[in-house]
Amino acid sequence: MASRAGVFLSLFLVCVLISAGCVSPPKDNGGQSDGASNTKTNTLTKTTTPTVTPEQLPHYPLFKVGQIALKSDGASSGLAIVDIRNSIQMYGTKEVKKGYAGTYYTEGEKIVVWKKIADIDKSYRFSTYGGSPAHFSISKSGFDYTVPLSNPCDALGDWNMADGSVYRLRYDGIVVRQKGDEKFIGTWRQARTPDGRTYVLSWQYGPGEGYPLYVEEIELSSDLSKFSGTNNYGEKSTGTWAFTGGTISAHKSCSDWPGGNDWYK
Repeated sequence: MASRAGVFLSLFLVCVLISAGCVSPPKDNGGQSDGASNTKTNTLTKTTTPTVTPEQLPHYPLFKVGQIALKSDGASSGLAIVDIRNSIQMYGTKEVKKGYAGTYYTEGEKIVVWKKIADIDKSYRFSTYGGSPAHFSISKSGFDYTVPLSNPCDALGDWNMADGSVYRLRYDGIVVRQKGDEKFIGTWRQARTPDGRTYVLSWQYGPGEGYPLYVEEIELSSDLSKFSGTNNYGEKSTGTWAFTGGTISAHKSCSDWPGGNDWYK
């Protein structure tokens, strides 16, 4: 029995060895076999994300209409906020000084000057209330009639401007800015200021859609030969009287510039 069992065991081992020799290991063909590849290749497509410029959000105004913007707490002067235009991100302002009993006044009649909201909010960090934004006294005493009104004739005539244009002021209250073939129409009026030689020019055009039309305040020199001006966006101008008939009289005669009859059209 033992010898028979040994024979069977020997035969079993021979079969195992024969089976092992009949099986070949897989060929190394760079990971490929003779058949179809079983290795999956992933191809990544590179996409470019467009650069988007974020829309700048409007600056929320720090001050409200009726407030006085101050650079320091308790300052004796500042800017009165008389209007706000969020569409153009600007304050309508007037320069004011502190008067009696906490009131504020302007030194003579002042036009509304438009300033960027962000610029004002950066420079002015304190505020107080200054009364009705529709009216500020133009004198420290509060008696506006004590401030002299400009002479109705001193501004009349033609003025050569530094930018090459000509301002033509006439007795009918019309002013024309002429530059080459272009004409811009407006009106002019007297103003009450300490110097008594200031006038306000209101034009029928502006810097662009949504912006208030141009308004300009001009102050004549004491000899009436020139003026300096500032418009409601803070832009400066200078003019020289273009009269060529001789020296300028101490007081111009209104009858020398009658105007009227649609002369400007």
